[in-house]
Amino acid sequence: MMKNRFALLMVALIGFLGAFSANAQDDCVTNLSLFSNDAKVKNYESAYPNWRKVFDNCGEDPSIDKYKIAIYYYGDNILEYKIENDPENKTEYVNLLLEMYTRYHKDFPTGKRAYTYAEMITDKAKLMKKENMVSDEELYNMYKDAFTQDKAGFNNEIALYDYFIKTFNLYKAEKLELQVVFDTYDDVAGKIEELSNAQAEIMNPLIEAQDAGTALTAKQEKTLSRAKKRTKNYEGISESLDAAIVQVSNCETLIPLFNKQFEEKKNDQEWLNRASNRLTEKDCTEDPLYLKIAEQSYTLKPTTAAAKSLGVKAYKNGDKAGAVKWFKEAIALETDKFEKSKLYTSIASFYSKSTAANYAREALKLNPSNKKAYSIIANAYAKSANECGTTSFEKRAVYWLAEEMAKKAGDTKSAKSYAQRAPDKAMIFNEGMAGKTIKIGCWINKTVKVPNL
Repeated sequence: MMKNRFALLMVALIGFLGAFSANAQDDCVTNLSLFSNDAKVKNYESAYPNWRKVFDNCGEDPSIDKYKIAIYYYGDNILEYKIENDPENKTEYVNLLLEMYTRYHKDFPTGKRAYTYAEMITDKAKLMKKENMVSDEELYNMYKDAFTQDKAGFNNEIALYDYFIKTFNLYKAEKLELQVVFDTYDDVAGKIEELSNAQAEIMNPLIEAQDAGTALTAKQEKTLSRAKKRTKNYEGISESLDAAIVQVSNCETLIPLFNKQFEEKKNDQEWLNRASNRLTEKDCTEDPLYLKIAEQSYTLKPTTAAAKSLGVKAYKNGDKAGAVKWFKEAIALETDKFEKSKLYTSIASFYSKSTAANYAREALKLNPSNKKAYSIIANAYAKSANECGTTSFEKRAVYWLAEEMAKKAGDTKSAKSYAQRAPDKAMIFNEGMAGKTIKIGCWINKTVKVPNL
């Protein structure tokens, strides 16, 4: 995390070095200039003595205030080099790096160059874990402290995952209660989703521009690619979290636990909503406790989670109209556009073909990165192929549209399947359709261009 932050400051610091050399008025500025020039060309061995002089003696010197960030920008690499290459003094350098993290947060707690409390703690945790300086319990306490004190600044997905894994391991060692595992999972999964949504905010206007036929600039293409990569990383973390929690999160475990806690927690809206969501995720909807929690939550205060759970129960009971009513209320109660998008996707899953596609499009209006919505539209197109064409060629051409939507959903397997059902090269040649545009009728009402041979 520290290196990512420092990379953003590289250009500015390089510009400052010239000023150092031209205006070296005291030892602090001179030594800072010297270690910066060495570190800039990765000569960390030569950089260390002057860096150490500045770190030890110049922290409060106003002459370097403007350039103090260089102490941390280069200090991280300098000390990591010394840790790797001077084993006899390794402990000294490790402790010095830990002290540097503390100093960095002290010097830059807020603002454009802020090194947040959570970043400081997670960087320390990473180093101490690597050097076998801490137990799982100590790491758990460090992560918990960072998350509790600075949730907004806890943005390192690897540290978030490790926080949950340490929690899970301590539960298996009978040092934590199962409820703590669930609470930590909800906290971590929620934060990962928040980070993913932030990337969606970057991607969505670019995706909309592409859909409108606007060519992206090279810079925009790079931005979109980077955001997609980060989103994929978050999806991988989410899958790993789910793979762990599934070991303890099932109806046989959840129902007795929540039954036991209900009387004590029945006026705790957050507990009710989290319990309701967990029971929904694990399809524990048949037990009377599911409806009991949902109704109690809604009675305390109508919330998205409560309305959603009541909608799920209605759908399970065969009342599709009632389910849609509850889900629409959940949408009305929800303020987050990404959550609204997911709720529209849920309604879409109740239906097929045109109705499913219409609700999926509502989901995409709120979040053009909603992969499940694209998948629903792809499936709706594919199921309507025989209804939306007058000739065999036109009917099979619908699969090109389905393939396009599946690709947007990131579903390469389905995209390949749809492509195989579309007209092949021989059919395109025999029909004389290469490069032509076909109008697909009925509810789809789209045009598709036949590939050139």
